[in-house]
Amino acid sequence: MLEKIKDYRPPPPPVRPSTPSNAEIPFQSPTTPLTPQALKAQAERLENATPSRYKSLIRKFVKGALIQVNTGVQIKKDLAASTAAESERRERRCQTQRQLQSGGVLKVSQARYMVKQRTEEGGTQLQRALWRIEDLRKEVEDERRKYANLVWSVENGYEEIDEP
Repeated sequence: MLEKIKDYRPPPPPVRPSTPSNAEIPFQSPTTPLTPQALKAQAERLENATPSRYKSLIRKFVKGALIQVNTGVQIKKDLAASTAAESERRERRCQTQRQLQSGGVLKVSQARYMVKQRTEEGGTQLQRALWRIEDLRKEVEDERRKYANLVWSVENGYEEIDEP
């Protein structure tokens, strides 16, 4: 009996999965994708590199991630449209609602006189349009000067010219 015990050798432990070496990994370590296209490409690489028993889990995970990305893009577009509409609405409201007097009672005749006086002081509609055109002309002139400075600096390899 002692001889049998001496001769007995336990079976080797089962082979456990190990982390593959760098040579076995078909792609680089993952980075955070910044665009939906990058996320999709990374998901395909990950799906191709995983064993078949995990593929269904990865597909579900990737599908959820793509849904989140697309939802984020849509929310960003909706927010931009909403912000633009709100600023336009605010601008229109400011143009139509003028404060003539704060506090006290205001008669209709007094309000009409105040509006007339304000219109005369601010100039006619044509005069206001001419002022706006002049302001826009100055803005265009500034932008042209900035562009010329940029072109000059690119062509000559120098820093931007100091503004006068």
